[in-house]
Amino acid sequence: MIQAMANRRRQSPEATDAALIRGAKAGDPTAWAAVIDRYSAYVYGLLRSARVPEADQPDGFQYVFVELFKALPKLAAEDHLRPWLRQTTLRQAVKLRDGAAKAPMSLEIVEPFLFDGDLAGDLEQMEMRQTVRDAVHSLTDRCQELVKRLFFADPPTPYAEVAKQLGIKIQSISMTRQRCLDDLERILRSRGVT
Repeated sequence: MIQAMANRRRQSPEATDAALIRGAKAGDPTAWAAVIDRYSAYVYGLLRSARVPEADQPDGFQYVFVELFKALPKLAAEDHLRPWLRQTTLRQAVKLRDGAAKAPMSLEIVEPFLFDGDLAGDLEQMEMRQTVRDAVHSLTDRCQELVKRLFFADPPTPYAEVAKQLGIKIQSISMTRQRCLDDLERILRSRGVT
């Protein structure tokens, strides 16, 4: 159900986490759906990285967003949503991995337990992927679509098909792609990615 809501509407590229949270607090279903859309891959990626069994990942996903929904009225740090999601997801991951009781867990207990071998690197990659997704959402609609079709589609969409789908001349795809990638690089640099 939550995933279906997430797929209904894409958020505005300019919408900050704080703006989306304020909208969700005010009862705007499109803002809530946009929060889920923006962070669904991040939460699922954290669950996978924390080695939660695949069969338990949908339960973990749902738990995290139900907890977020319940926390909305008292969520003070509206612009710090990603750390809140990370902490809640990792705590739930430990519970799902080990069938732990519903007792509250401190982050100090959770994080050392999760860091087995390559997990730290996996979590760092998840953070970077979310940073890139957020940066792509900051691009113009046209650039978002171009970047997603060329670099995020599996398999990548051929230039001729992208040109047709976006109403761009095939000869201008390379120049448009370069402008979009330059914008993306500028956004990533402004967020501390070098």
